[in-house]
Amino acid sequence: GNYFKALNHLITLHQRKCEETKKLKKYMLQKMFPQNGQTVPEIRFAGFTEDWEQRKLSDEFERFIVPMRDKPKQFGGNIPWTRIEDIEGKYLNDSLSGQYVTDETVKQMNLKIIPKDSLIVSSSATFGVVAVVTQDLITNQTFIGLVPNDNETLDYWYAFFYSNGARRYMKSESAGSTIFYIARESFEKMPIKIPLKSEMLKIGAYFDTIDHLITLHQKKCEELQKIKKFMLQNMFV
Repeated sequence: GNYFKALNHLITLHQRKCEETKKLKKYMLQKMFPQNGQTVPEIRFAGFTEDWEQRKLSDEFERFIVPMRDKPKQFGGNIPWTRIEDIEGKYLNDSLSGQYVTDETVKQMNLKIIPKDSLIVSSSATFGVVAVVTQDLITNQTFIGLVPNDNETLDYWYAFFYSNGARRYMKSESAGSTIFYIARESFEKMPIKIPLKSEMLKIGAYFDTIDHLITLHQKKCEELQKIKKFMLQNMFV
């Protein structure tokens, strides 16, 4: 009884820590990016006082890639075919469904590759899913690929797409009454405010740390739940 009481306490502790960290992230996303009509955020790192510059998203991204509508006709190879179900957390490392295509299929169907060190953002069906691409992949029109001018700012842009301003803009630009859809042109013309690169890097690193803590508590909670399940099976006759 004491053993399972301690185990339940640990599970609850990590669940609570995870929820608290998610609340902190949500709060800081509201405070560390400028609100409508503002040129600076409410909360900044020490030493930064400059106004953020008004730009368009196309100024900061090298390419906007709209994947083909067609699904690969055959699978096999080493280039991941990625769907929204494959995204678990910040980084998109592989195809969880185990579906891959060959270079030959990519050429034959003229499929568009989303390159490593870019972002994918859901542009239809499911709203607001964002991931950092860690290896070349192909996907469908659920997503749009965004290749930044500077790979070092990936953590910043990942956080940016969860900010209130970005979410509000995407919702306002979405077409369709039942299924969410936002066109590439709407991404390109998205009005943004950006700080100096040094501040961008600090903001990106801060939110990366928060995301890491959330993942850490989630994994710990899952591990403890597995232990509990195993011990419940083996500590009773």
